[in-house]
Amino acid sequence: MEKSNTLSPQEAAKRLGYSSASVVWNMVIKSGKFPNAFKDDKNRWRIPFSDIENFEREREKSKKRVIYTSQSSFDEIRKYTESIPLKKDLNETVKLYIEYCLLQTNNMRGSNRYKRDAILYFQRFYKRLVTSIDKEVYLLTDTEISELLDEHSPFAKKEKLWFTRFLRYSYERKNIQDREDYVIYHRNRKKDIKDIYSPQEFHSLYEHCKDVIINIPHALEDSYYANMWVYTILLLTDFIRGQDLIAHTPNINLEELNIPSLDWFVENTLSETQSQLVIRQLYLHYRHKRSSKTDELLTFIVAPDLAYPLSNALVISEFHRRMEGRNSLLDTFYQGVYNKITTHAKIRHKRFLKSCPSLSEFKFSSRKMNRTISTYLFFSITEGDAYDSELALHLTQTARSHKSPDTTSMYIQSTNKDGSINRVSYNLFRRGHFGWLFNYLILYASQNKQLNSTLEERTKLIEKIRQEVSPSNLESVAKFIDNYLTSTPIQNNSSVQNLLSGIYEKRRSAVSKLADFLQMSLKTS
Repeated sequence: MEKSNTLSPQEAAKRLGYSSASVVWNMVIKSGKFPNAFKDDKNRWRIPFSDIENFEREREKSKKRVIYTSQSSFDEIRKYTESIPLKKDLNETVKLYIEYCLLQTNNMRGSNRYKRDAILYFQRFYKRLVTSIDKEVYLLTDTEISELLDEHSPFAKKEKLWFTRFLRYSYERKNIQDREDYVIYHRNRKKDIKDIYSPQEFHSLYEHCKDVIINIPHALEDSYYANMWVYTILLLTDFIRGQDLIAHTPNINLEELNIPSLDWFVENTLSETQSQLVIRQLYLHYRHKRSSKTDELLTFIVAPDLAYPLSNALVISEFHRRMEGRNSLLDTFYQGVYNKITTHAKIRHKRFLKSCPSLSEFKFSSRKMNRTISTYLFFSITEGDAYDSELALHLTQTARSHKSPDTTSMYIQSTNKDGSINRVSYNLFRRGHFGWLFNYLILYASQNKQLNSTLEERTKLIEKIRQEVSPSNLESVAKFIDNYLTSTPIQNNSSVQNLLSGIYEKRRSAVSKLADFLQMSLKTS
């Protein structure tokens, strides 16, 4: 082949937008991205233009993924409605349905795949609706509506629920009152047992993730292995949905690390300074990210003893990403043109688990991992202080980006010194919104002495105080004391502020406490 029809690795790197020719070198030697590359008579690599052009086409094709926004989702539904032949007596129904879909798509949260499935559902329901009725939906009689909801209905179970909601919306828009309100009853399926990983399993996985000596050689050879190492560490240290971790983990800026190529890791690992630079990139990136499901801010933390292996895994994954021309750092978890995220991991990812003998039979599940982290987090906090069940539930709720503690309680499976999470939730409900305030008032009044009251006894005491002192009255008294009275030293010349600070000082890193708890459990088991 003529030299004029080829590029050197340096020229190829410049054309492809890579800062270093070493990325192209690895593509030639290890990844096989340029199958027709050859060495010239001076033993220098040359890459044919055809290979470069094929690589560019594949890279562009991988970028052409469908991303659904509220506007694009609505536009796709509207175009579909226009393609369906319409009966002349349903013009108002179609207008109402398009309005209704606009509201739904504006409020739609979740993954790209979830949005795609929702759009298909809206389209199927629309077709079934307009082919099943002969008059405007808000003019249907009670008998006709009942026939659409009975066992011979053209609608599936979920579509019946959708129909009643759309019917209610139509009545409101047309200002129609005194109509029957229809409710679809669904018998709840038997709930699956939401188990968690045992302390032994969790500890084995934790220790395997920390082992950079074992994992780096495998990660250098396989991008799936490197991605799984990153993903597992993030699940171990954060109570964030797997889907959000995969979608939001950023690409890493390698230029400030001064690492030339993947081969550097054959004889080196990151310094502490380099490691902190990588973790700082993650922290700054996650600071304003929100959950795709609840739109709540994500809480990103990293356990101190997992920061170093995580940073090494991230950098190796970034090199693989650049070499393979992928869009995102954890791109190997994506599937198909609609960006379906496989949070349970693919077969090739599970090589990461197989490399550890004690994890060869480990059944990986991101949801189970989330339940495990939430349970052990709650457990570690309540075990640290006899009166922190309320704070424990709140911190777990914040870590998961939940809007309600009731949702969080579903994830917590274990029991602790206060009993089951249901018992804790019930007592916190009885204490009311400001129960924590009265609880700390009791702690302050007792001069921080150890109180041996049970959870129920403490709740009864809080209920009694609430009857005599309202939160607003308590605030007024506190303001009066702060403005007009000199505070009296209570113990070791400490103030209320110092006391409360001391309570929070007892909280070490949640994951570090978890690691301590696991080690103790293993010793005693």
